Amino acid sequence: MKHTKRFVIVALALMVLTTMAFAGGRPEPGVQPGAAGVDRHPEISILINESPWLGAFRQIVELYQRQTGNRVEIVGSPYGALLTRITNSLTAPESEFDIVILDEVWANQFYEGELVAALTDIDPSFSFDPGMLEYNWVTRWDHELGTNAETGKIYGVPINGNMQIMYYRKDLLADAGFDPPQTWDDVFRIAEHFYNPPSMYGMVGRATGRPDFGYQAVLHSFDGFLLRYHPETRDWEVGVNQPAALEALNLWLRLVREYSPQDYASIGQAQMISLMQSGRIPIIYTVTAAAPNFDNPAASTVVGKVGATVVPGPAPGRNAPTTGIQPFSIPANLPLARQQAALAFLKWVIQPDIQLEFGRAGGIVTRQDAWEALAQDPKFWWAQAVADSTPYARAQIRVTPGGRIFDVLEGLLRQAVAGDLTPQQTLAAADREIRSIMLDEGYRLR
Repeated sequence: MKHTKRFVIVALALMVLTTMAFAGGRPEPGVQPGAAGVDRHPEISILINESPWLGAFRQIVELYQRQTGNRVEIVGSPYGALLTRITNSLTAPESEFDIVILDEVWANQFYEGELVAALTDIDPSFSFDPGMLEYNWVTRWDHELGTNAETGKIYGVPINGNMQIMYYRKDLLADAGFDPPQTWDDVFRIAEHFYNPPSMYGMVGRATGRPDFGYQAVLHSFDGFLLRYHPETRDWEVGVNQPAALEALNLWLRLVREYSPQDYASIGQAQMISLMQSGRIPIIYTVTAAAPNFDNPAASTVVGKVGATVVPGPAPGRNAPTTGIQPFSIPANLPLARQQAALAFLKWVIQPDIQLEFGRAGGIVTRQDAWEALAQDPKFWWAQAVADSTPYARAQIRVTPGGRIFDVLEGLLRQAVAGDLTPQQTLAAADREIRSIMLDEGYRLR
């Protein structure tokens, strides 16, 4: 299955319309000026979304500039405006930016349209070392299969390794005799024990703002799937109307509704984090990026009281945390000299010692060895949970029409949460809509 570049550019256009403060005087890590691979290059410009870890990235960029003498301009953008700016830049005669940050959900549209450069086209020797986390091949794209695959070209490097982990109140669980939850049954036992509204709730879920993100962790833990590619027959299977999907949806709806505030249907990720900060829930599962919020004394009443573990499953070992990865890519519509300058930075930033410093500064690293090193420092109490989660990590949908599919799921899941649709009606409608979208985009279904 292969789409034309023209088709993807048109689709993207339609989507648009509708300082360095490391502690203790440690010697600066990484390659020193003049060393191989970090030669002098023209100034580069990086488009990145404004986020809590942007400050950490600025610190790393300052280190790069000091070590190499190469200049870097960081252009911050609100996340809501990011796709528009990227699309405009990548479809212009020459890109305004040398590096752009993408999102796991819609990066594949730029890969498929070859609007970003394959890194081996810039440097044929480029590859990832074994310490890098590739998150189910998030930056590789196989044009024949129409999805991420190990056989695909490399179109970027993961820079933000966000994934779900389970947060819990260490003090409360210990006092009540609970271990950190390993199964969904454990979660419900803990939630029921602490549920005492309005002062205390048992559990909340992400009911709005991409509710499918929370549902997918449950779905995959039951061995269900939204979409699955079958290489032997070179076709796709839609899995939302299968028994595992129904079992998962029923459980997820309990997580969202049963031990939550009365306004559970309006709770999104920000509200989940706020409830944990206020000390009003004992457990939630959400993104790794949330962890520092719980130790912020200006906003949190639970400083030093939160622990983390792998998102549970139906049984120990059947875990399936969902990823929310952001990769850096290099525009295809750049002169080679600018692409080489951009790639020099990408090679530098994924080195083990640089990733470790990025993590210490507050970044969400994309190397297993960096997470394991951070876990040795109690300040990063969530790092071991992330390191333990990576073998179980499951990707979101990564097909060209992924954005359209998630829009459909958002609407249907919100109706299910509100009780306007039964679980069976929700999944039957999702099955019809996803099939229609996939066929419309030229995918072959079984």
